[in-house]
Amino acid sequence: MIKLNRIKELRQKEKLTQEELANKIGVTKRTIIAWEKGERQIKPDKTKALAAYFGVSVAYLLGYSDVSDKYRDDEILIDNGEGGFTSLSPLRHNELQEEYKEHVKKEFITFLRSHDLVLSDNEIQATLEYITKLNVNSVNNIDYKRIITEQAGAPRKYLLENGYKELGDLFQSSKGINNFYKEKGHNPDYTF
Repeated sequence: MIKLNRIKELRQKEKLTQEELANKIGVTKRTIIAWEKGERQIKPDKTKALAAYFGVSVAYLLGYSDVSDKYRDDEILIDNGEGGFTSLSPLRHNELQEEYKEHVKKEFITFLRSHDLVLSDNEIQATLEYITKLNVNSVNNIDYKRIITEQAGAPRKYLLENGYKELGDLFQSSKGINNFYKEKGHNPDYTF
């Protein structure tokens, strides 16, 4: 049995019968039924035609992504029939990074509000920039490369023993941004 796709859901949303969709795509009603039940794989040309017709990405149509946006020209889907991987375009990656920065800012403001801390907008921005520079978990931090190269065998242990007892165990963790990507429908386990 093939992984279920979203054809039925999208067809019903458009208030189309299986027969009507079959006529629009140029296949038989039986083919649509087989696709909806996961009894048969959809050929690449028909996958693209269906995605274009419904105005969604191929990955969304096939159930690999929760993001219905069409893929950009420089994004690809690698599908082996059992699941797939997608690449993000540099533009979409940058957009997600900017959204993540805004998300972090909102979370920081929530923290400030919950502790009755009042900072100006400029102070909030400066504090976030300062925290970013201090973040040894960032490749932009001057100590990151040194820790990776000098402590290649056990960077977390090194950090825990050298003043990072509270947060050193998070070194090279990307849980925060990975969870954000998942919320946006881009599963990091299947995205490169």
